[in-house]
Amino acid sequence: MSMNIRAITLIITIFFSNVFCIYNYHATNVNSITIPYEFAQPKIVFYAKDLAIPIENFSTLRRMLENKGFNVSIINEITSYEVFENAHLFILIACENVTKLMTNLTKFFIEQGGSVLLAPFHEKTKEYETLLKIFGMEFTTKLVRDNESNYQNDTAIIRLHSPSVFAHVFHPITQKISDLIIPYSVAIKFTGNASLEMIFHNYTLLWGQNTTYIDLNNNKKPDPNEPKGENVTLAVAIEAWSGAKVVITGSAKLFSDEFINKTQNYIIVERIVDWLSGRRWSIRISNLNVSQHIINYDETKTVNVSFDVSDIAGNPIINASIWIILQRAGRIVRNASVNVTGQIHYECTLNLTGLTRGEFLVRVLVYKEFWGFFWSTSVKISIVRQILKPIIDPIAVSLWLAILVLGIIFWVRCYSWIKKQKMLAKKLTEKLEKGKT
Repeated sequence: MSMNIRAITLIITIFFSNVFCIYNYHATNVNSITIPYEFAQPKIVFYAKDLAIPIENFSTLRRMLENKGFNVSIINEITSYEVFENAHLFILIACENVTKLMTNLTKFFIEQGGSVLLAPFHEKTKEYETLLKIFGMEFTTKLVRDNESNYQNDTAIIRLHSPSVFAHVFHPITQKISDLIIPYSVAIKFTGNASLEMIFHNYTLLWGQNTTYIDLNNNKKPDPNEPKGENVTLAVAIEAWSGAKVVITGSAKLFSDEFINKTQNYIIVERIVDWLSGRRWSIRISNLNVSQHIINYDETKTVNVSFDVSDIAGNPIINASIWIILQRAGRIVRNASVNVTGQIHYECTLNLTGLTRGEFLVRVLVYKEFWGFFWSTSVKISIVRQILKPIIDPIAVSLWLAILVLGIIFWVRCYSWIKKQKMLAKKLTEKLEKGKT
């Protein structure tokens, strides 16, 4: 009897294990996600060692930064990335010794979303050579001059007062600027072959007047073969995919106490700081939410995303591009463009079709021309899937039940027949024993 009970138990176990299979959920633990850096404190790193212009001569600039509430960190050594932690902006002006480590850390800072202001001393442009290669640019080694529009009869101190010198008159930095003094500047050349491995937009902010030229042969007069006017780039702006922004100028003295208060120089320097730091012309992405944090892929292949987008004053953003970005292990695996309607609150649906199980980060990316790229904080979602689907087909269930019933009947009949045969054998044995006696 015990053998029959074990057999029936086995059949029932097989039946229920097939009809009611168990879901197996799996989520990969992503420990390191490469995402644009999210700043925590208004910190500016100002490098002060090996300067061709002593740090004391940038007191007006430093006071401007402090009055804006920044924590200005004056550093004399860069040996690790620690100095850039929680920083908005790195200022490298008039440095005579830009090391390879400084270049590499500056590049990494940009890749993490940090902004940079670069301006060489005109006699030490080679020090910035490797830095500018990051963006596919280089400084000229010769001064820019203007024999007709200058300051105090010094052809190397250019006075720009023509609207034509601004490549983009509606750019926040240069808008309504009409009079600048650019002292002892070199020009910026676009060479291509940038080493920065991400999307970035670069464009000229400031170029020369018709009488401005690069004095290639140092004779202090314009020659036919020397670049002139719009071919003399004096300042460049860069907007990087990571959220970083960079301003490169050919004049370190523009920021010095000697020239920062001349004409409208203070205004444009202040705008450069505000633009790079995000104090103005910045986009806020807030209230990012998803409809589900754990998504059963076998039940739904979409997730609803909602968020708010505005400028720092709380106004809607127009003439911008918005994307929902899905990241996994630092890589973008899905993105969806959002129709910009000029409102603050947005809701959209992200399609997850074709994605494997695991953990993902949902982020919002906004780009506005001349403002730059802006990233939201992230929201984590997990996609789960079952290994085997439960058998819920009525025909299949009926078949298994029929097999179970037949199996039970078979074993019951077999048991009865076996029991009868045992009794017959026992009686036959008893008769044989009696016959012998």
